[in-house]
Amino acid sequence: MLFLSCSRGEEGVSKTIKESEYLIQAKEALLQGDWDKVIQYGEEGIEKDPEDAILCQLLLSAYWFGGDRFLEKVFKFWSEKKRVFEQKDFWTKNLNWAQKLYKKHPQNYYAVLYLGYLNRHTNNNKNAIIVLEKAIEINPQLYEGYYEMGITFLDKKSLKNSEDYLKKVLKYTKKAKGVCFFNLAETYFGLKEYDLAIDYALRAEEKILGNPRIYMFLGAIIAIKGDLRTAKSYWEEVIKLDPDGEMGRLAQKQMLSLPK
Repeated sequence: MLFLSCSRGEEGVSKTIKESEYLIQAKEALLQGDWDKVIQYGEEGIEKDPEDAILCQLLLSAYWFGGDRFLEKVFKFWSEKKRVFEQKDFWTKNLNWAQKLYKKHPQNYYAVLYLGYLNRHTNNNKNAIIVLEKAIEINPQLYEGYYEMGITFLDKKSLKNSEDYLKKVLKYTKKAKGVCFFNLAETYFGLKEYDLAIDYALRAEEKILGNPRIYMFLGAIIAIKGDLRTAKSYWEEVIKLDPDGEMGRLAQKQMLSLPK
């Protein structure tokens, strides 16, 4: 993905994890699909132990699945906790924990979903697809499984499959329509269907107002289509919204590349 991606690690197995009271509560909330409670317990736990690798990843996932209102928190939290996420054994710890949760609750939609989500984040897309198919089989009425499948296929550049799954997301949720519209925009960008990409990016912007990533994306596509004046206006807006951040710096770089 162009503007909705985070770095990923490797697969593996680690030793038994000692769970804090906050992680236990967040885990129970995860099994119930209560993302708001996962966020509550996750944020409280991270205040007590900022280095808790399992809770950091669980909180990140809750922001990810929590819908449009948490989109920027995904990137802000990733940036704030980058040192934790880049620890050598971070992904092995998390996969081990998720595998144990799955073995204990093999028919729980959210336990299965979380394992699929972590497989995608460790670049094991083949396993991710197998696991996510099981999640969808357990409950085909919930949106998260379709969403993760869509993102997995987007990562694999299997864009028609990505389109199919992301469109199913729109059938089952209202709270994540903005991020889904944005991922569909990226899918159509990959398919070089630029008008559709712009259309879905604008739909995303209606749901997630003032998001610099969406404006950055719109500027990039519109520049490809040759309308540099409009592209420049979007990048200027990015710089206003995120003057010192990643998107702001990228927009400044794009502005400097424009013909004088």
